[in-house]
Order: sequence, then structure tokens, then C-alpha cells
Amino acid sequence: MNGGKQGARGRVTPVRDAMACLDALAAQMRARGWTAYLVTPSGRLASLVVLAPDDRAECGDIIAAPGGPPGDLWYWFSWGERIGSAHAPAAAADAIIRAQSAGLQHQGPAAAGR
Repeated sequence: MNGGKQGARGRVTPVRDAMACLDALAAQMRARGWTAYLVTPSGRLASLVVLAPDDRAECGDIIAAPGGPPGDLWYWFSWGERIGSAHAPAAAADAIIRAQSAGLQHQGPAAAGR
């Protein structure tokens, strides 16, 4: 298992759903030549660390959390900017790469409005 927990009647809890979504995004990032790995610090949300292939200093932390109708999960940058639906990890991977290419990863949301 990847750290998820079974809820009542064997249903998967949001913790496991988020981990599965991050796993799917990690696969998409790796397919594009990026390094991606999950971190699961005690008492905090799990996140996906992504590292650019040509500049390991360019990195970002991504989480999967609610962001729409109940039950929907979205990918988010660590500073709270929504990336895209967890139902579309390939599109989210492309958006993360675009953001990094534009130099927005370390500058946060203020830079996105420039």
C-alpha cells in the first residue's frame, strides 16, 4: 500500500485517493524526463517533489487536495495555486512544466500576475 487508509466498509479514504493521484502525476512527470518522488512527513499532507531535468535547483512541491465539488481532488502548488484536476494528470504535468519554464515555481503567485 502507499500509505492510504481503509475507511468504513473498505472504502478508500481521501488520504489514499490523494496518494494515488500524486502517484499518477509522478508517472507523468517521469515520462517527461523529470525526477518526481513522494514525501509523507508525519502530521502533514503528502506531497510530490518535482525536479527539472536540466536544473535540479528548479523544483516544486505539489499536493492533491479538494478544490471543487465534494469528492473532487485537484493538484496544487505548495503556495496554494491550483494546477488542474487530479482526473487529468497528463495535463497537470504539462502545466507544471510550463510554470517552471516561465520561472514561476520559486516566485509564487505574485509572479503569475505579472
